[in-house]
Amino acid sequence: MPYDPGYKSVGFRDAVVIKMNSSGLPDATSPTIPYVGFKVSGPKVLTLNIPNPRTFAHIGRDGVEETDQLPSVEAATGELRMSGVSLANDAVVSGVKVATFGNTTSMARMSDKQGAEPIVGVIAWQQSKLSGNRKWHMYAIPSTLAIALGAGMSDNPEDHRYSLNISPVNRQIWGSILTEATEGALSQGYSDMYSTVRPDYPLVSWKADGIEDTFLFEDYKNGSVTYPVLVNGVIVSSGVTKSDGSVAFDYPPAANAIVSAWLV
Repeated sequence: MPYDPGYKSVGFRDAVVIKMNSSGLPDATSPTIPYVGFKVSGPKVLTLNIPNPRTFAHIGRDGVEETDQLPSVEAATGELRMSGVSLANDAVVSGVKVATFGNTTSMARMSDKQGAEPIVGVIAWQQSKLSGNRKWHMYAIPSTLAIALGAGMSDNPEDHRYSLNISPVNRQIWGSILTEATEGALSQGYSDMYSTVRPDYPLVSWKADGIEDTFLFEDYKNGSVTYPVLVNGVIVSSGVTKSDGSVAFDYPPAANAIVSAWLV
């Protein structure tokens, strides 16, 4: 195998949180308004706590004759820390609403919706280099609860946190089902990725109405026409025209189908 210099990554540039529907696809609601999720305010740290596998020693003749291991029975968790607080964003991951009363905006914390929060996906990225060329290192978590933990108050800035409870699923964050032929695995907790395109809002989605055949990006585009397009997680390779500003189908996708473009 030839020498691989490996990617060198630094910093923490951004993170997007995407609400998922019951099918594990982005929870888009309109054929005319693209859904991209939301960026966290002032991302600082993403920590992933991956449990070790269970290990076993088979003992015989006063020593270890064989060792073996099985997957962990503990859940993978994580924490996304940020410097800013957005009640609108926290309400999305908490399954509640932002309320107004007079000049006051508020949301309920520690509500009766605890334990019934919506499933979200998380995409986070940092800058990286390979042989002097700019790359972008990304983590994509297809299915997690993001519990918003309010910050305290003191003389110093306090971090705002999302506690992540990660579930293994059989798909990528854009909805494609994992296969042995492509990924070499049938489930995952998260994907480790590199891209040559700088992310902004990596995953853009719409909900088809069975009539509209053209889906506009608005400001969410990357200057390329090589991006994959999917309908309900299946890549569309024909009957679609991709441009920097829209995705146009020869025939409208079926009503309620989720149309997505992966822009990195």
